Amino acid sequence: MRAADGSIVEVFEWRSAAAIEKAHSNPSVQALWAEFGAVCEFTPLIKLPEAHQMFAEFDAVEI
Repeated sequence: MRAADGSIVEVFEWRSAAAIEKAHSNPSVQALWAEFGAVCEFTPLIKLPEAHQMFAEFDAVEI
C-alpha cells in the first residue's frame, strides 16, 4: 500500500512467535533483510498520519 506521503507499507503476519525468532537467526532471511535495508527505511506504522485514523486508508500499489 502507499501512504499519502509516498511511503510504501507492507503488511504481513507471522505464523507464530517462534517463527519470528527463527527468522532472526536464519542466514537467508538475514541476507534478504540486509538487501531491503540498503534501499529502504524501516519506520514504525504509527509515524504515518493514516495510523492515527480509526480506519487507516492507503492507496493500492499495483505490482
